[in-house]
Amino acid sequence: MSIERRRRSDGRTVYVVRWYESGRGSARRKRSFDRRGDAELFEASLRRARQLGQLASEVIGSNATLEEFLVEWWDTYAVTHLRPSTLETYTTLLDRWIVPYLGRKRLREITRQTIDSYTARLRVDGAGAPTINRTLGVLQGVFHRAVEWRRLAWNPVVGVRRVAHSRAETIDARTPETVEAIRARLDPQNAALVSVLAYEGLRPAEAYALLWGDVIDDRGRPRKRLRVERAISGNEVTTTKSQRGREPELFTPVARELVELYLARGRPDRAALVFPDSQDGHLRRQNWRRRVWIPALERAGVPYFRSYDLRHTCATLLLYEGRTLNEVAEHLGHADPGFTARTYAHVMRDSSRRRRITISEAIRTGRAAASRGPLVDPSGAEPAVRPRRSDKKSPQIERADARTRTGDPFITSEVLYQLSYVGSVPRVSAWRPGRPPRPASAQRFNHRRRPPAELPQRRDVARRPVQAVVQPRRTRRKQR
Repeated sequence: MSIERRRRSDGRTVYVVRWYESGRGSARRKRSFDRRGDAELFEASLRRARQLGQLASEVIGSNATLEEFLVEWWDTYAVTHLRPSTLETYTTLLDRWIVPYLGRKRLREITRQTIDSYTARLRVDGAGAPTINRTLGVLQGVFHRAVEWRRLAWNPVVGVRRVAHSRAETIDARTPETVEAIRARLDPQNAALVSVLAYEGLRPAEAYALLWGDVIDDRGRPRKRLRVERAISGNEVTTTKSQRGREPELFTPVARELVELYLARGRPDRAALVFPDSQDGHLRRQNWRRRVWIPALERAGVPYFRSYDLRHTCATLLLYEGRTLNEVAEHLGHADPGFTARTYAHVMRDSSRRRRITISEAIRTGRAAASRGPLVDPSGAEPAVRPRRSDKKSPQIERADARTRTGDPFITSEVLYQLSYVGSVPRVSAWRPGRPPRPASAQRFNHRRRPPAELPQRRDVARRPVQAVVQPRRTRRKQR
């Protein structure tokens, strides 16, 4: 807090009072006065208010621990303003990484040094950098409420450096051929759901909440644009992630598929769900992932990736079609087009070197290529281990959850496309003392390809090997 004498451009002399709103690291304020006496009186009032506020904070919060304040914060603020899925994530962070370390400390005893020591302990105990950064974000929001409720004079987490970590290079945007290979292993409803995720770019929670009125108009015809106005969070129907509705374009191949599903269901009511569960209720993300998504990936011979990542295929195809950045952001439901630019910058650079193709044509090409079948039959590989329930995720699933960018969605070589369907061998790591064995779910997926000698050979294929196709004609005569 200080008083500064300044001369303005018009020749007037003013006295500027500067102060921090809630201690160093918070927002800095200022106010100008024409007379120095007024500035000194205002500064004195600020000092008195700060002293009274600190005294009140010590009296009210002297015996309150962080755990006690968290209970009050949860009941008063979190339940009212946060989404159910966010609350579920916060519950895990609080129970595992916050309360056991800081729960018994009083609020006024938690300082910047306490937070730095806490971060170091988390790192020693095996918490990853993303987990530590998320935990610090939760604590910063909690202490922000403590400052606003006059339980603390300042926020000790503001200004704490986050833990640096290297992100995965790319999030693989699956090609239309890969998407169609997965769809071929699903029933009509789940195949249509995968099409909506991959080609319309909806988030899974938004697709689960789609009604037939959002797809079909009053005359029973498909809309030109989908209506995305709601999403599923936990067991509740809430707003979308951006808290605003949107109307992405409904592309012709997807519209035709949804109409076929609509007619096969006997023209259900417009208020009925497009993708219901067996009880005509909303799909549950974990159930659908375990019972439908993972088995379909195994049957198709595709390494594990999140169903959420299918929307990257839509974004990449739109950019290759020549859509503007604002159009892609609006289609995907991004509130900030800058986020879209940062995520797909490499796709935008690559799109300038490609022949533009509409997304509908890309879908038809992918379906035609997938109908030809792979050169190497994935069913000839060893059967994958069936998923079992486990509290831990496999390393492959962890890497898929941590990816942040989208890779090239096209494989131009036909041979590489066919070989991309080769299955992988389950790999079991050796058990070590003090290290828990890997769950069975970690043995389902392995991104490493087999050596060429271990690839299953198809005897019923009459096609010549690729080597014979490229040999000169004289060489083939000598071999005969």
